[in-house]
Amino acid sequence: MSASSDLVTKEIVVVPTPFHGKKKAFAFSAKGDSGSIVFDKRGAIVGMVVASNSPAGSGLHDYTEADVTFVSPIQWVLDDIQKTTGL
Repeated sequence: MSASSDLVTKEIVVVPTPFHGKKKAFAFSAKGDSGSIVFDKRGAIVGMVVASNSPAGSGLHDYTEADVTFVSPIQWVLDDIQKTTGL
């Protein structure tokens, strides 16, 4: 892709919230979770995990370890599959 290409990306950013007012938070994702499907609270597919800077392992960690997970909207993923495969 050339530097002059118009590439637009809109990812969903998931960040943790402190656990019960403490300075700890649960990681949303962990190493190896790329490609995982993310659901909303109703069970509808929201998107696919594409990147994260979560601390190694999952579970409760210091909230200062800015845990950020990026999720591509599922329609973008499906559109890309269709464009690439022609299906």
